[in-house]
Amino acid sequence: MDKAVKDRAEDLGLNLSKVAENALKAAIAAMEISLKPKPSAPLEREPVASVLIPSLPREELIANFKRFLEVDLQREKLTVKGHVQGVTRFLKWLGPREVTKDLLRDYLEQYRTKDRDTYANQLKSLKVFFRDFLGKADVVATFKFPSIELELKAIPGKDKLRRFYEVLLKLDMRLAVLFLLWATSGWRRREVLKLHRTDVDIEKRMMWPRVKSTATKGRLIGLFNDEAQDLLRRYLAGRKDKDPKLVSRSHRF
Repeated sequence: MDKAVKDRAEDLGLNLSKVAENALKAAIAAMEISLKPKPSAPLEREPVASVLIPSLPREELIANFKRFLEVDLQREKLTVKGHVQGVTRFLKWLGPREVTKDLLRDYLEQYRTKDRDTYANQLKSLKVFFRDFLGKADVVATFKFPSIELELKAIPGKDKLRRFYEVLLKLDMRLAVLFLLWATSGWRRREVLKLHRTDVDIEKRMMWPRVKSTATKGRLIGLFNDEAQDLLRRYLAGRKDKDPKLVSRSHRF
């Protein structure tokens, strides 16, 4: 013990042994309290909050949702169509009931046995409907999208692709043109199929997208190689129809 502390305590008439004993008792009591197991907190049950769908005729509600997708979110036609179909399917299943998380689980559970994309597409539609359209994000917040599995795809070699192209050329020049445009531009199937003749500059080997950019997908100018350029010239030179489409569905060599 520090001598100055001891001397001062004696000057004040303190009983050192008694003070030490009391201090030890207090320390022991505090230690025992801290070592006692604390009662576990009761598990919080998920609130059974419900969402009341607006009391509109179903056709009017769906029409408003469709307009919201097109105007507010600037979604493209195929996306709008998919979300409208998904929500229509859900509302038909729901009937007059109010929406709860348990009901959403019951509905989505039906899609767990289907492929990943079917489940994901249905969940996307529900999230856009409740979170964005109705402003009820909490009712769909806990639902997660399934993980994406990496699939290794076998890509045919150049010789196989060349033979395939030669067969297409013999069957129908349209198919060969499409094959080269898809292969060399990297564009999606429908992006090429929607092209008009005026969307393509054959001399510069450039294509301008007819499917316009949206809030979620951007569109860039497409480029194709000289082989596609030569075949496209031959194909268009042999056409006498007035179809504005770059690759006509009716004209065949």
